[in-house]
Amino acid sequence: MIDTLRAFASRILILQGMLLILALPAVATEQKDAFDISGGFSYHALKVVHSTSSPSLEIVDTTYLIGAWLQSFSGNLSLEKTLANRLEINVALSGGLYYATQDLVTVYFVEDQGRRTSTGLRGSINYIVGDLDRPIMEVKGGYFDFDYTKDLKNLGGYLLRSDMYPGVVYSGGGGSGFFGLGFHSDYIPRLSHDLIVNMEMYYPIGDISFAYVADVDIGDFLNVGAGAVLYRLIQPGDNKDLTSPTTDFGLDEDGERVYYTKAGTKVMGRFSFDPKPLLPPTDFFAEDDLRLYAEAAILGVKNYPTSTKSDGDGTYEVGFDDITERVPVMAGINVPVHPLVANTFVPAGLALFLIAIEPDEAQDNTFRVANDEFDSTAYSSHDEFRWEQETDSVMVVTTDFVPQGFDVKPARPFIWAGASLVTGIGTYLLEKLVEARLRFDVVSIEVEYYGSPYRNVRFRQPAVKPMEKGDKDDWKWSVYAKKSFADDRLAFSLLVACDQTRALDAGGFFTNDLQIIGSNEWYWSLGFDFSF
Repeated sequence: MIDTLRAFASRILILQGMLLILALPAVATEQKDAFDISGGFSYHALKVVHSTSSPSLEIVDTTYLIGAWLQSFSGNLSLEKTLANRLEINVALSGGLYYATQDLVTVYFVEDQGRRTSTGLRGSINYIVGDLDRPIMEVKGGYFDFDYTKDLKNLGGYLLRSDMYPGVVYSGGGGSGFFGLGFHSDYIPRLSHDLIVNMEMYYPIGDISFAYVADVDIGDFLNVGAGAVLYRLIQPGDNKDLTSPTTDFGLDEDGERVYYTKAGTKVMGRFSFDPKPLLPPTDFFAEDDLRLYAEAAILGVKNYPTSTKSDGDGTYEVGFDDITERVPVMAGINVPVHPLVANTFVPAGLALFLIAIEPDEAQDNTFRVANDEFDSTAYSSHDEFRWEQETDSVMVVTTDFVPQGFDVKPARPFIWAGASLVTGIGTYLLEKLVEARLRFDVVSIEVEYYGSPYRNVRFRQPAVKPMEKGDKDDWKWSVYAKKSFADDRLAFSLLVACDQTRALDAGGFFTNDLQIIGSNEWYWSLGFDFSF
């Protein structure tokens, strides 16, 4: 694996060197010695309100996620050297602090608990091909960011951020980082193309994927896009046995073995519709108000036959023979940010929704060990990311129930409605008084449906048993608001969501387990970002 990474990294360096060689004539004739420094920092605090995620902790009197705070602080510094009008070199250093969530593994590795740090170094070369006023293409080499749609706030981004067989989706929008080569062209008016050759940085590390994304503007009101990814098309070195293992299979119609693989083809379609150009002119709406957007993808166009498995509960079928179970779909809308809408109806409606989805009885999710002679060494691996106890120790889950919902504190809906009304009218009048826009920049509502019967976690093949209640995590939702100041250099954000969020583990990677599972589980988070 190390040799594979070194070989691919060396090829990237060679390609970057070739870009520099190609750019030498431009440097000689279009010299432009410029040096820019930019950077920023961010702080995010997340509060879990309700979650049934269970890491099987054996810590006395420990409630896991309900009420937990997950905090992170990060910063970055970017140095950009412009050698010519068409050539730029960028180097960035990043770092952060976060608190790793506890799981069964960190119980026995004390050094992995508590506060953790992360650092990163990245660099890229950007070269413009053709006329500077109307370039044919822009070429990037190294580690760079790419986002095929700027509309997504939290859900979506399936084409470039998802896994396959089973399909794994993430939250956080459509953007992502890539290590490889990128080619961008918008030479044809209203049509944009992007081709990316990327080395996968998630297990199995080192596989090479090819992605193509295009979008077209139709008038001033509609943008339509599509894309495809040849996911893990090349598996160098030892990765062939990891990406396409020969340990688990299904039988086709002729009784021949068909082995499951994490390689395959993903396709995506999306649109963004802005009705404002079709409406009479008005000052009531902001630039991004009323924008409706949606995305759908197929996480693996190839079907695999099922395989019969068995465990202590009997036999069951696993496999990927139904393409509809590999299709995530999301839709979102930017509601008007006028205070009488965004500061009144949105918080009031959200409050009523959150009260309505409260379970009538909420279980106190506390785990305790009843045996003082608990043997922490007698554990075995289970599904590669779970652990199960094999001792005589007794795990006790408290069964204290607390009534919730509309039947408890019936005044809550009226209190929230009144507070929202006061906030909306107050913000509107304050804007008139100080003659400044105090409203949000954007307020978005997003929903997602993904009907996979499998748990939304990464793992190495073979396929795992479908969830007992596979539809529990099908629906997700998100409400996002942002306010910026000082020409977008200072920004505050608020997110209330039931999504695919994952915490960071002790190594700085996303944990396998979802932190929020059912559609009535949710969290809220505050973000503070500063850039210079």
